[in-house]
Amino acid sequence: MKTIEVDDELYSYIASHTKHIGESASDIVRRMLNFSATTQPTASAVKGTPAAQPVAEAKPVNPVKDKVRAMRELLLSDEYAEQKKAVIRFM
Repeated sequence: MKTIEVDDELYSYIASHTKHIGESASDIVRRMLNFSATTQPTASAVKGTPAAQPVAEAKPVNPVKDKVRAMRELLLSDEYAEQKKAVIRFM
């Protein structure tokens, strides 16, 4: 993880697009840019010059990461937050 500095106006803009408490800045920016976690920009994309590259098949998403993401979304969901009893939240 890298740290970047942004001005107050940009920070407020990004923060205004938060969908739920605890959502990371990386998740917000990825969603705003329609940028998946598996997509990595290439050097040619960063420079803005088109380069001929062979088309590669998309790799299947790691199921372990999907389970972690599903658990994280559950824990951050409004439905989970509304549960009053610890036993129900545990189940």
